[in-house]
Amino acid sequence: LITTSTGAITLNGTGITGVAIADNGTTITVVDGAVSITGTSNGAGATHVGVGLSDATVSSSGSAGTGTIAITGTGGSGAGDHGILINASLEDSTVSSVTGDITLTGTGGTAASSHGILLDATSGFNGAVVSTGSADITLIGTAGGAGVGIQTQNGGGGAVNVIGDATMTGNITLRASTTGGADSISLANLTIDGTGAVIMEPGAA
Repeated sequence: LITTSTGAITLNGTGITGVAIADNGTTITVVDGAVSITGTSNGAGATHVGVGLSDATVSSSGSAGTGTIAITGTGGSGAGDHGILINASLEDSTVSSVTGDITLTGTGGTAASSHGILLDATSGFNGAVVSTGSADITLIGTAGGAGVGIQTQNGGGGAVNVIGDATMTGNITLRASTTGGADSISLANLTIDGTGAVIMEPGAA
């Protein structure tokens, strides 16, 4: 549990997994302070991700617009080394804000099936990037190998990936590219919600 009001939270990591935020009950919470998380994997094996969010929450609850959330991840050199992985197996995994913009920037590793950003809802729990106010949500994914720039998928159990919220008034932008011939953006088992614009920019990351 990491909590602050107006102070900033910054996490930078390099390792087999650059930054891992995991296990049910793990939360990073701010009110009007900014959250910055940057992870770089130097691993060469499978599923060595830049930033992994699993059964955990990163949230900003303030109304001043200063509680921004920026997550940047770069995958390793093995297969399935995603830039940013948000998956859920024991409880929902959520990145959420009210007025502070959310920006996720993921670059997959160089080997096969290394996605820029992967939302992977499993076992009946949701992977979600949520704005409940004026905060914009921007996902920027660049794939490595034969990966997808931005991909959402379901590992079973009726879980659903979510981007946005019914109360969201900000815009949602999905910007992605790939170098290995796969789709830039591949969306499955996903709910996108809100009253703002939804902007798709395949091939533009």
